[in-house]
Amino acid sequence: KELQSTIEALTQENIKMRDQELQKIRDSNKPPDSKELEKLLTQEYLEFAVKLPTGDGVREFVITELPQSAETRLFNTIKKKLVPALKELSAVEWNSSMTTATKLEKVIDSMPMALETMAELTAICLNPFGRTDIDAEWVRNNVSSVRQLNILEAQITASRFRDFGLALSRNLPGM
Repeated sequence: KELQSTIEALTQENIKMRDQELQKIRDSNKPPDSKELEKLLTQEYLEFAVKLPTGDGVREFVITELPQSAETRLFNTIKKKLVPALKELSAVEWNSSMTTATKLEKVIDSMPMALETMAELTAICLNPFGRTDIDAEWVRNNVSSVRQLNILEAQITASRFRDFGLALSRNLPGM
């Protein structure tokens, strides 16, 4: 009798915990209400001011949320140039004590086109509308590799690509 009552108590406790977890999942998958939608639509993203010394003086840029056309160019560049080389890059051994310069050196060794691709991505970030003379060649001539990495990191933060990826992974089955 004592064993039976313990089993029943555990069963009831498990049912209660299961129901609580299911309710949490249901609550997290509810569509946003109108107030939450408004907040999403008016959310202000981060902006970063970047001053780059050039042969002609200093040019200022603002890194902010990219328009979809620039995001598409960014992702297509990554898909076309970096994804095929990821297998080589995955073979590189990384450790937490490496400096940024050491990491960059390992990337360059495993992917010779990394600097060219990084310059293309940086140009998209600095000139998302394609309205100025800023292109990959200009970036290579005026911006150091370490600063290019920093610009790309700022762009990821400003555009909330991480948030987009997280939202996408929550909403697409199997991700």
